[in-house]
Amino acid sequence: MGGLVTAATSGGGDLASRPQPQVAEIRLSANDQVQIVRMPPEEWRNEPEVAAVRSSADELASSVDGVEASLTTLKAASGVAGKARAAKDVVSAAQESRSAAAATSEAVQTARQSKNGVVSTAFSSSPSCAALES
Repeated sequence: MGGLVTAATSGGGDLASRPQPQVAEIRLSANDQVQIVRMPPEEWRNEPEVAAVRSSADELASSVDGVEASLTTLKAASGVAGKARAAKDVVSAAQESRSAAAATSEAVQTARQSKNGVVSTAFSSSPSCAALES
């Protein structure tokens, strides 16, 4: 996405359409990840490790919303300076989203490593999750 700023400053064409396929893929992947961790069984919802994962997933969802909002702003931008500023905001939002995705993955991994925790127990008892470890 770094090329967006360069494209904007040189007149750029339809800048907003360039990153849309990638953002759609990010949204799809993030939605899957977020939905899985936001809906733990009722009896697990007060567990600290689950709360940390859910909070991280909420931040991920919010960051993806930020990418989409910045793309909307880019579509509406006019003039080279306006497009360049908006393209820079898209890049910044994408970087924040990438960091949020990494934080969510780290929260899941930390919860999974808690040997007696509910996430670790659930992960170990699920054949599809256990297969990821081999």
